[in-house]
Amino acid sequence: MIHERHMKAAEEILWTRKIQKELAQLTNVSLEDKFECSRYHMYRITCGLESTLPADDVSLINACLAERDRLKALLIGHSQKEIFRRHGASYETVIRYVEDFAECGAGHEH
Repeated sequence: MIHERHMKAAEEILWTRKIQKELAQLTNVSLEDKFECSRYHMYRITCGLESTLPADDVSLINACLAERDRLKALLIGHSQKEIFRRHGASYETVIRYVEDFAECGAGHEH
């Protein structure tokens, strides 16, 4: 029972890390680099204002922003502290499981 509790917490931690990596690719700075646009253009797009960028780029950026919002919403309630509390698991033990899973390349589809 304890083993299972720690494993589930470790899987959830790995899942949150995966989502966080995806979010890192969707920051404004990352999108500015990907679409080779300025902070000014990104600001205008995020505020829903007109932009001189091609409509296809604006549409893709808006899709990326929507995905970023979706991923952020998935993470609500999934801080490490909340995960440990929910599973009744200790930090030290869960981190050992996380490291073991990471070495094996295992992950959890949430």
